[in-house]
Amino acid sequence: MLRTCLATGMILASGEWVAPIAAAVIAGIGGAVVSACITAHLALKKFREQRWWDEKFRAYRELMDALDESREAAREVIRQVISGGELLDGRPSADRLRKCAFVIGKLLLSDEARHRIDDLIGAIERQSHSLKQAEEVRSLDNAAGDAAFLSAVQRTYTVLDSALSSLINDLPAIARRDLGV
Repeated sequence: MLRTCLATGMILASGEWVAPIAAAVIAGIGGAVVSACITAHLALKKFREQRWWDEKFRAYRELMDALDESREAAREVIRQVISGGELLDGRPSADRLRKCAFVIGKLLLSDEARHRIDDLIGAIERQSHSLKQAEEVRSLDNAAGDAAFLSAVQRTYTVLDSALSSLINDLPAIARRDLGV
């Protein structure tokens, strides 16, 4: 008895039709499994890339907030000193910037951003040291030291404001390059 194989259109003797159909079914299932594995791998890779991008974006946003806060603090100190007020908290601090740069940034931020932050932290530390020296001179000679101290405070915070503003202006472009936006 002869039968027509639906898959190939060939005429086969009874029993011979099972092998071509089984091969077609196995090939179809194998192709589907391979396709599903590749699709799952690509979807997982895209998900990880998206999560990494989100974390990098959050790190840049937090860094911008820290830079803005630092710049506003520097400007407030300049306003206090110019209006004849006392310097309340002493020297500038890079603590929040250090946290962003070292805790968050080492993994997430680009090399360019990390180098710029390191330069800024160095400038803050140098200016803080200069301010400390001015405070020491002030404590030795109160009359002459006050004028020198106020001048040092204004110079220190002007330098910091300039450095912070420069990085704040440049950071969005650095972030866009790093994030591929």
